[in-house]
Amino acid sequence: MLSFLKKESSYTPSNEERFVQYYLENNRIKYVSQYRLNELKGDDNYQYRDIDFYLPRLNIYVEYYGWYNKDKASRNNYDLKTKVLIKNDIPTIIIYPHELGFLDYAFHTKIIKLLKMPKFKNWKNTFIYKSNRYINNGKPYNFLLGLLSLFIALWALFQSINNYDIYFIIYLIGLGCSGLLFMEFFRLFYYILLKNE
Repeated sequence: MLSFLKKESSYTPSNEERFVQYYLENNRIKYVSQYRLNELKGDDNYQYRDIDFYLPRLNIYVEYYGWYNKDKASRNNYDLKTKVLIKNDIPTIIIYPHELGFLDYAFHTKIIKLLKMPKFKNWKNTFIYKSNRYINNGKPYNFLLGLLSLFIALWALFQSINNYDIYFIIYLIGLGCSGLLFMEFFRLFYYILLKNE
């Protein structure tokens, strides 16, 4: 089990923040919750800002604006916080309450969009994020299964040299299975790691 970095505090996250936290843990994304940023430029009202989640391997911050639609004052506070984060060039993605229903899509597209921005573009962070996503969603075990079925097919081929009956059929089935598994592996590899989506 991966250990997640946690900052000791008396803060109790909301159910929605726990949902985002569960999403990060389920996708094996290490984070620090309630990460404190001190003395931000242009933030005269606050000495510090607590960010909901900091992703240290990606150097990205994640904010959940749970009360964004509560009232005008809450929205203004969130908008001010957003302006301060932008002014200080802090790589942040913001998750809104209506996005919890499609959190994987919202989180992924915002991370990719952020990592494509010229001031935050970093091939290492992009590769780390995409490879982690591939390991979690891309079925990398297809490659191993493809190798195993290819090995069985080659073994059956050598056995069929003297006997064309069952071993040749095993060879054809193993060859077909390994071909399909390799195709699926490379399709997902291309889609998740190489394609810019």
